[in-house]
Amino acid sequence: TLYVSRTPLVALLEAPTSVSASSVFRLDASASYDPTGLASSLDFSWACRRYVQGAYRTCNESAALNTSAYEGEDALALGPGLAVGKYRFTVTVSDASDGRTSSATAKIEVRRPSLSLSLSLPLSLMGVARKPRASR
Repeated sequence: TLYVSRTPLVALLEAPTSVSASSVFRLDASASYDPTGLASSLDFSWACRRYVQGAYRTCNESAALNTSAYEGEDALALGPGLAVGKYRFTVTVSDASDGRTSSATAKIEVRRPSLSLSLSLPLSLMGVARKPRASR
């Protein structure tokens, strides 16, 4: 008996490693492919897990984190408004015609937004000399 195994799909996921909670970021799996070229189309499904109390747990869906809205899409945009923390996003690529699947995972840290501070000081405190006033 001769068994021939099918070549697995290749799932590729491009993502940032760190983002600000106030930004929008993109996860892109559009470079995923079937090395045999036999798949007429690939299907994409997305999952999110967040690190909470020592373990990765399924993310709660929110307006900022709605992976189910992107089922079938090869890329998704998330944020702003994600909670600060560590996340794992997984894309599963599949070929419905023969059942092959492959997954890729990206770890992303969502950090607090940086603060922008503007400070105005009187010139005398900045060491700038004033011109003496003319006496009257």
